[in-house]
Order: sequence, then C-alpha cells, then structure tokens
Amino acid sequence: MPASGRNSSNDLYILAVTETGYSVIMIESKAGESFDELVSDWYKGKTKNTDHGKNASNRLNAILCELGLKKYANEPYIEIGRYRYQLFHRTLSAIKEAKRIKANNAVVIIQSFAKDPQSLDDFMGFVGLLIPNPSKQVNKLIGPVEIDGIKLSFAWLECECREGSQYK
Repeated sequence: MPASGRNSSNDLYILAVTETGYSVIMIESKAGESFDELVSDWYKGKTKNTDHGKNASNRLNAILCELGLKKYANEPYIEIGRYRYQLFHRTLSAIKEAKRIKANNAVVIIQSFAKDPQSLDDFMGFVGLLIPNPSKQVNKLIGPVEIDGIKLSFAWLECECREGSQYK
C-alpha cells in the first residue's frame, strides 16, 4: 500500500486461471461486523498523530488516485467521508496484486455469514463510486470496471450457516 502503514490483509486470496488469463479474487468475510471506520472518522483520528495526518492523507490520496478516484483526493475528504476506509484498502489490494502477477481481472467478494443490511448498503455505496448505477444484487457479479488495464468486478455473497452456528 502507498505511504507507510499496514499492508492489506484479505481473508482469502484465490488465483484463478481462466480462458483469458489470470484472475485475482480477494475475499473479505463478514459475520455482522462493520467494515471498520468511516473515512471521515479514520482521517480525523489520524490528524491527532504527530504528523497531523500527513501520512494518512498521502496514503488515502494515493489509494484514491490508483482506484481512478482522484477527484475525491482532497482533505478533509468530505465527499467520501461516509464510505468505509477498509473497502478502499481491500479493493486496491486486488488491483495491485493483479498488476503484480499480470492478471487481466480482479474480483472483490464480500462473503457475508449474517444478514447485515448496513454493511450491504456500505458496500453497494462504495461500489457505486467505481461503477455508476451498479445492479445492487447479491450473489451476482457487479461490473466490471476497468482500472489501469485491470477489469475489476465486485460481489456480495450471502452464505447460509449450518444449523447450530453462532452466526445464524
């Protein structure tokens, strides 16, 4: 990831071979928890650091630019403040890995083990930044959108848990 900070840690990484080449599939599993902080809260917290948020700003600006969202790369990030930082981070990890291995496609999948309308809304709102008027359907691919030569798609998968599961 750009600037200093932690690398992205997706729950599962699948490298698929298709007729058109490699596809990177990054899966983030959720069981009712949110996608971490809103960008507005994340940035506000970082402004309390000794550098007053300079590194965080550099990092977020670089993420936004690499995702083709440069128009939102300005402090204090009011236009994107309601979106979840984790979604930007995980999406860029799929793009960067696809570039690294020279894949043609990248897919970001949220695997939901619990009904979570708020996280689903957060996800679909984020997807709408990259893909105008997304279908907002669960269990189906949304996209693709091309970012720097990579065809990027998204999906929200609702998974049923087995009887006796703590997430049911």
